[in-house]
Formats: sequence, C-alpha cells, structure tokens
Amino acid sequence: MSTSALLEVLEVYFEAFAEHDPIRRGELLAQCLTPDCAIWGHSHVYAGYASISEKIAGFHTNFPDCRLVLASGLMTFDNIARSANAIVRRDGSVVARGETVSEIAPDGRLCRIVPLWETNLPPLPESWPAHLAVQLLPKVSRAQAMIDALVARFFSAFDNRDGATPRLADLVDCFTDKATIVRRSDAGAETYTVEEFALPRIKLLTQGTLLNFHEKEISSTTQIFHGIATRTSLYGKSGLLDGNDYSGSGTKCFQLVDLGSGWRISSLAWVDDDSPS
Repeated sequence: MSTSALLEVLEVYFEAFAEHDPIRRGELLAQCLTPDCAIWGHSHVYAGYASISEKIAGFHTNFPDCRLVLASGLMTFDNIARSANAIVRRDGSVVARGETVSEIAPDGRLCRIVPLWETNLPPLPESWPAHLAVQLLPKVSRAQAMIDALVARFFSAFDNRDGATPRLADLVDCFTDKATIVRRSDAGAETYTVEEFALPRIKLLTQGTLLNFHEKEISSTTQIFHGIATRTSLYGKSGLLDGNDYSGSGTKCFQLVDLGSGWRISSLAWVDDDSPS
C-alpha cells in the first residue's frame, strides 16, 4: 500500500475521531476501518464500529474542544505503520503526545490500532540478571525540557563575555506580558515590572561598567502541574565591575506558565546570599 493511500485512510480516521454526530462517525469509521478492527487501549480493547464509536464519544467527554491529530510522517513495513500522534486544543496547544502502531488489512483499511501514549514504564525487576540490563536515565518530559531551555535563555540574557551584547528583547521574551519581579534584601522587598528590572541591568552590561559578566544556574528543582510550574534555582554570578572582581550567589524562585505557544516566566523572586534569611 502506498504512503499516499495510507494517508488518505488516516485522514478519514482522524476526521471520524473529530466527529460528534454518531451516525456520521459510523459512516467514517466504516470507510477507514474493517468491521472487526480493534483499538488496543492501555486497559481495554475496543473492537467493532459501535465500541470504537463509544470510545470516541468518551474522548470528546474527557477532552472537550480537543482533536486527535497526526504529528509525524509514516514509517511502514509490510502491513504495519508507525506514526506520532497528539491531542491538541482548539488553539493548537498540545495536551498529550504519543505514537501509534497500526496494522493494515488487505483492502487498505486499518484492522488493528495500538496507541502508545507518553508514560513512565515500571523499573526493572530486582531479580532480573544485571548483565542483561541497563539502568536508563529518567526521561525528561517535554515540559521539563522546555522549562530548562527557557531558564537557560533567561540566564544567558545577562552574558556579555566574548563580545556578546545583551538585548532587552531577549530578556523580555522570557516573561509573560504582566510578569512581576521581586528582590528581597536588607531594605525589604522591591517590586519591578520586567522593563524596570531589565533596563538598568542591560545598561550596566552594555556601557563598559560591568565586563566579562555571566550568571549561571548551579542547581535547580522543578515541579510541574498541568501547564504551570515552579522552579527554585541556586545561581552564581561573576565579572569585572569597574575593573574589580565581582561575584556572588543567591536563589531565584520562578513561577512559569505554558501559554500554548511556549512556556514563559509569570513571576520571579530572588534573594542574594548576603541578604537576610
């Protein structure tokens, strides 16, 4: 079966998953699935048009205003196809990602579908022979990877080493439109908008007063909850201020939010290590 023909079948399948009317949904399922087709869920097998249609109705209940979509090209061998898929909201933001392995019947329709959503597999049994095993590093979620990249971008915005020129736009892009920033010090708490925080620091870094400067994250912990997150970062900084060594360390507490188009910092609070606890 050609890839283009299989894509046509999958297009009908995804349209069936988006269809709310059960009669029209049944017509679409008959076009793309064999009568005995089965979807193998993680705890249940949905076999036949009626059962699969009920599964789709449950999908609309559990994921209102969402669609199941194709998220990659196809890998095929003989009558087996593998592809990535996702559940997306109306604005295009991703709720979940996974892969699907499908078996193709002789008539070109799908006869078995095995969706494999992102999940953590159980650890190796303790009794398993060590020479037949490897302990894999924990998988970093997509949200964690995006937050890691955002925080790294935030810290790099203050780097003027090797001729780098910090830009206000790079720092502002790390934050939501109405983000707040708070510094705790001996004098109390000072609150800034992003621009109030950024402008004097960009000026300091671009007018020759503070040279060879950078901040770096030393360690961090991140907690993610359905599109929002908190991150506590221990950081260090060093450079030359008016020709003299300048260094320090402290703690930054980030609150972050997934805007659909990407993660951003919604608030930031920090304290330097020489400030009161």
